[in-house]
Amino acid sequence: MDNLRGDIFGGLTCTVVGLPVALAFGVASGLGPTAGMYGAIAVGFFASVFGGTRSQISGPTGPMAIAMAVIVTSHANTLAEAFTIVMLAGFLQAALGLARIGRFVAYTPYSVISGFMTGIGVIIMIVQIAPFLGSPVAVGGVIGAVNSLENAVTNVNFHALAVAAVTLVVGILWPRPFRKILPAPLAAMIVGCALGILWLNDLPIIGEVPTGLPDLQFPAFSVGFILNALQPALVLALLGSIDSLLTSLIADSLTRTRHNPNRELIGQGIGNMIAGAGRRTAGSGSDPGNRGEHPVRRQHATVWRDPRGGAAGAGAGSGPVRGGDTPRSAGRNPDEGGLGHHGLAVREAGTPTAAGAPAGDGDNLLR
Repeated sequence: MDNLRGDIFGGLTCTVVGLPVALAFGVASGLGPTAGMYGAIAVGFFASVFGGTRSQISGPTGPMAIAMAVIVTSHANTLAEAFTIVMLAGFLQAALGLARIGRFVAYTPYSVISGFMTGIGVIIMIVQIAPFLGSPVAVGGVIGAVNSLENAVTNVNFHALAVAAVTLVVGILWPRPFRKILPAPLAAMIVGCALGILWLNDLPIIGEVPTGLPDLQFPAFSVGFILNALQPALVLALLGSIDSLLTSLIADSLTRTRHNPNRELIGQGIGNMIAGAGRRTAGSGSDPGNRGEHPVRRQHATVWRDPRGGAAGAGAGSGPVRGGDTPRSAGRNPDEGGLGHHGLAVREAGTPTAAGAPAGDGDNLLR
């Protein structure tokens, strides 16, 4: 019974904490906040059910959001083509798992991964400067974001700036003793939303979130397109695989278990195929910095995590929930796992923007 209580409350905590991150990475991907939320449900649920890492939580991440933004702007002319690339990437991930390639990721040089993740964090921070100042998210990736800075600086929405700044400060400086009761990202979200709703309400909002299940996306089966889609799909698959398996190594150090890398790739691949079929953004296993504070002892406890607030799926922005730990030890520094600091810039860059993210589901992005 104690295990069940930890599983449920750990999952629910990660749900609430992961919601703003999923929304923010959906915006960063260019597909809109709803795509991030539903992507968190699809990837998180199926990667948990079919994956090979105990307590790992999967969903939209910084690297995958940036890769999706490149796909949307450079490799797809329609949403159908973009989501077909996501489905193809999931298929390639599952194929890598069946080919037993997953075990080789452990030999990736740490300096390569550290430099790559740092670059992703810098990209996300550059892209999010305009929304931080109250301007719409710029299209065109980093170049578009840099070109939009002049307009953003000269047309600052001070309400949006104040809410974003307060949210960021609370997320960083939230007292450590309070984090065992209320995690810092959740506290930042509550304070930022309260400030935006009750006082500084002249700022962009996400808008109404659609209810019900998303429409299914049938793949674009043109032979020419599939051949052209192989390259971005392979990049997306490799990126998600490396991100997930490195996080699995962190999960091993936190839960004192050993993951099955090939099964994990199969689970991630199934999750991304389902996400693509549901017109949602791709995801991967993510950094443990935003994990729940309740002890989780079974792998499928992550199934309790659903960014919609229910108990139907797993979600984004949080990595493995610690297994076998007490609530006191569950909030320790993620760097103790050896690899936990990669996603810091990504998390801090992505989380605060959700409160002021502009509405839009990406349907008007591609013409």
